[in-house]
Amino acid sequence: MKTSAKLIAVLLAVLLLSACGTAAPALQSAEAAEPAATPAPEAAAPADTPVPAELPAEPVESSTPDAENPLSLNSPLSSLNSDNASAVVTVNTVDELLDAIAPDTAISLAAGTYDLSTASSYGRSTGNPCLRWEPVYDDNRYESYELVITGADNLTLRGAGMDSVTIAAVPRYANVLHFVNCKGLTLSQLTAGHTEQPGWCAGGVFLLDDCRDVDFSFCGMFGCGTVGVQANRCRDLAVRSSRIYDCSQYAVYLDSCRNIRLADCEICENGSTEEPVFSLLAANTSDGFLIADCRIHDNTARMLLDNSYSRSTRFLSNRVESNLFFDQVFDLEQYAAEVDACSFSENRFPDGVPFAWYCETGLYACSPDGSSLSPYELKTMTWHRADPSLLEPAEPSVPLLEVPAGGEVTVFTADEFLAALGPDRTIVLDTDLLDLSAASDYGVLGGEYYFWRDWYDGPELVIQNVQNLSIRAASDDPASCTVAAVPRYANVLAFLDCSGIRISGLTAGHTQGQGACTGGVLSFESCNDIEIAFCRLYGCGILGIETSYCSNLRVSDCEIYDCSQGGVRLYLTESVSFRGCSIHGISGTAIILTDCSGILWDGAELSNGWYDLEGSTPVPVNAWW
Repeated sequence: MKTSAKLIAVLLAVLLLSACGTAAPALQSAEAAEPAATPAPEAAAPADTPVPAELPAEPVESSTPDAENPLSLNSPLSSLNSDNASAVVTVNTVDELLDAIAPDTAISLAAGTYDLSTASSYGRSTGNPCLRWEPVYDDNRYESYELVITGADNLTLRGAGMDSVTIAAVPRYANVLHFVNCKGLTLSQLTAGHTEQPGWCAGGVFLLDDCRDVDFSFCGMFGCGTVGVQANRCRDLAVRSSRIYDCSQYAVYLDSCRNIRLADCEICENGSTEEPVFSLLAANTSDGFLIADCRIHDNTARMLLDNSYSRSTRFLSNRVESNLFFDQVFDLEQYAAEVDACSFSENRFPDGVPFAWYCETGLYACSPDGSSLSPYELKTMTWHRADPSLLEPAEPSVPLLEVPAGGEVTVFTADEFLAALGPDRTIVLDTDLLDLSAASDYGVLGGEYYFWRDWYDGPELVIQNVQNLSIRAASDDPASCTVAAVPRYANVLAFLDCSGIRISGLTAGHTQGQGACTGGVLSFESCNDIEIAFCRLYGCGILGIETSYCSNLRVSDCEIYDCSQGGVRLYLTESVSFRGCSIHGISGTAIILTDCSGILWDGAELSNGWYDLEGSTPVPVNAWW
C-alpha cells in the first residue's frame, strides 16, 4: 500500500530529525487584526489554594478573518461538550494545574505561561492517577519527558484567552499534551506549543490516542511542533475557531478516526521552502473528516490534502490562498474527497514545476453529487456557504451489532464478525473460513471496538478496549473453523487494552504460504485475563502467541506449528500458565521469555530465557542473538 510507504517515510524523517518550523506568532490578517498567539507574560503569584470559580464564557464572535462566517457556534458542526464537571478549579501555576487534572473537573487557567518542564514532579511520579511523565528522546539523550493525561473523562481546560494563556513544552521531542483514553474532553481559550527556538524536533502539540467526544475551540497550536493535532483511533473530535501555525510535518494528521471536524480555523505559516510539511491535512484509514470554513494561507507544503483509504472526507467552503505547494494540491487514494464552495487563489508551485491539482493515481475530487471535478473546475470554483445538510456527521459504514450483556451471537462472515465485536458477549463462528481480508472495510477504517493497523503488505485487525469477550467456533473440532489473514506482516488477530478475552476451539493463521514475514498469529498488548484453549495456531506467522505488558494468561490444549521464528514470545508479562500444549514444526526457538515472572509450563516454573521442547518439556538453550 502507498499508505505504508508514506508512514514509513514519515517515520524515517522523524528518525532523521526532521527540521521544525519557527515558534513565531501567527500571521496577522489584514481582515482581522487578532492578537498573535505568542507566549503570554509570567503567571500571577500562586494562590494559597485553588478556589472554585466560574469558567470564562466563550467569545460570541468567531476568531477567523471571515466576517460572514457560515458556521456559527450553534451549527451542527460545533456541538460543544457540556461542562459535566462536578468541580471547578482556578489555577495559577503548573503544579496547581497538574494537581487539578481529574475526571469530571473544569479547570480555569489564569493568564500566564505554564511551562510543563518546571513542574515539581517533572520526570517523576506525579501522585495523580490520571498523569504520568513519559521519557522522550531529546538531543541524543532520554532526559526529557512528555506529559500523558489518561482516563480523565469530562475534563475541561479553559484559559483566559488564546493570547493570554500558553501551555508550553521545552523538549523538542515531546508532545505538549498527550491524551490517552479520554472522553468528553474540552480545551478552549488557550495556546500550546514548544518553547524551544526553531531547530530539529519530533514532537507535536496535541496528540490524542483512543479519545472521543473532544472539543478544541479558540485554541492556538504552534511549533516547533511537528503536528498541530494528531489523532489516532479517535471518535467525534471537533477543532473550531482555532489557529494552527509553525508546524513542520502536518497541521492535522488522522489515523483510524471517525467523525473529525475542523471548522472556522486558520492554518498558516506551516513549513518552509527548505523543509515543506508533508501535507497540511492528512487522513489515513479514517471515516468522516470534515474541513469547513477554514482559511488556509501562506503555508509551504508538499500538498494540501492527503486522503488515503479514508471515506467521506469533505472539503467545504474553505479559502486556500497564497500557499506554495511542491507536489500537488490533492493526493487521493482509494476514495475521492468531496470538494465544494471553496476558493483557490494565488497558490503556486516552485519555479519550473508545473502546477498539479492531483497526483498520478488518476483519482479526482468530486462534487456533492458525486461527479468528478476537473482541474479547471477547481481553479474556477468560487467560495460560498456550504449546504448545511452536508455538515452532518457521516454515518459509520460498519454499525455496531447490539448484543445484550452476556449474550451470544452467531456470525457467518467477516463483516458480521466485525459488527459483533464488543464487550460482555460471546461470538460464535459458524463458518469453515473467516477471511478477514473479505471485510467490506478491510484496511480502510475501524469500528467501535477495532481498527486496521497498516503494515508493509496489508492491514492487521486490532481489537481494542473490549472487556469480557469470548470468540469460539460453533463446532467442537478446531480444524473445522479457520480465522485467516492474508498479509505476511500482520498478526492474524491483535488485541490492545483488553481484558477478559477468551478464544477457543478454532484454527488461526495466514493464508499465504511460509516465507519471509514479520506477523504472528495471536498478539496481545496491555491486556489481562486472557484464555486460549483448544486452538491450532499456524504460520507463515512468525509466532503463535506474542504478548507485551500483559498479565494472567492461560493457554491450554493448544497446538502451535509451522511458524518461522518461534512458538511463544512473552515480554513484560506475568502470571502465565501453559498446560497440555504442543509446539512443533517451527524455525527458531519454541519459547522466549523476557522480563517476565510467574511463567508455568505444565506446572513447572520457567525463568527468563530461551527454551526448546524435548517432547513436551522446555529445555533452556543458548541464544546468540
